Amino acid sequence: MTHGADVSTSEEVSLFAIVHLRGEMVFAKDALGHRERVTIGGIDGVLETPSPPNLADSPDNAFRTDALVAPEAARSWERSDDPFFWGQQVTPAGSARPEASLIEFRVAASNLRNHSTSVSQSFSNWYSTFVDFHDLLTKKPIRRGPLGSTYSEEHELFVWGDDNQKVRPYDSGPIRLYSPLSSDQDALSRENLSEICRLCSLGSKPSLHYRVQLQAYRALREQDYRKAVIESAVAAEIVLTEVIGKYFQSTGLSYGDKIMEKFRTLGGRLKLAEVVGLSLPDIDFQKAVVDPRNQAIHRAKFFERSDASSVVRAVDQLLQMLSPRRDEQL
Repeated sequence: MTHGADVSTSEEVSLFAIVHLRGEMVFAKDALGHRERVTIGGIDGVLETPSPPNLADSPDNAFRTDALVAPEAARSWERSDDPFFWGQQVTPAGSARPEASLIEFRVAASNLRNHSTSVSQSFSNWYSTFVDFHDLLTKKPIRRGPLGSTYSEEHELFVWGDDNQKVRPYDSGPIRLYSPLSSDQDALSRENLSEICRLCSLGSKPSLHYRVQLQAYRALREQDYRKAVIESAVAAEIVLTEVIGKYFQSTGLSYGDKIMEKFRTLGGRLKLAEVVGLSLPDIDFQKAVVDPRNQAIHRAKFFERSDASSVVRAVDQLLQMLSPRRDEQL
């Protein structure tokens, strides 16, 4: 096992955080072996994903399930005399299911307890936001079929002590991290990984309509298709209300609120959007979203997955056209 920094004498020490993914997310080949700056609890660090396996001797068209290579700082780490397993490649194109990623923070030894406590206390919120943006950018809950239950797993935050043992220097108990199940399709790209890390480190959150749309995604995953229809319709109404309101403000219209009151329903907001000249996707939203929403609420109709997915996809297009920025503007 690699000897870590001497916490008693070094001016700076490496504080490591292992983020357990356990096959729940799929990374594209270009996101493997990638380093990205992150900030958690006000402490700067570098996240490194495991690297692709060495496949030089394998045929290009072979289906590969080879083990990923550990991040550089962890190349010789072991558990019970066995190499630490960081994940596997799952597709011929190089996509992989990493079981974990590594974050290294370089912190002053004199402030180790305070810094590590800050990271530990902020880690769950940071990772929860990471998951939110991951779902928004990859849309896996829409694209794949029913999934099993999620699992929880601790993150590990530690330094290496003099006796080659892990030392947890922070003032808190274990923090549970909840990850969404994922498929080996629609892998997370390097570009999206960078964007997610940037937004999480800024402390940004998805905007309200995207947070509601996330509930629709997760209802699909949980096979609650009626809820998916209702939540997605709510997301559509929120974004329409926001964009139309901004339009009235920009034109200086003093009675915009009164007009909005006359078009209070989702169908009304869609008609008003057309009246004021907003650009909308080329979709019959009455048929695609409003009618299913009304059936779900007023007739307690239950839906098949394909029907609910169609509603969510239609609203996705509406959100992307009216509000392409997914995060709240800080």
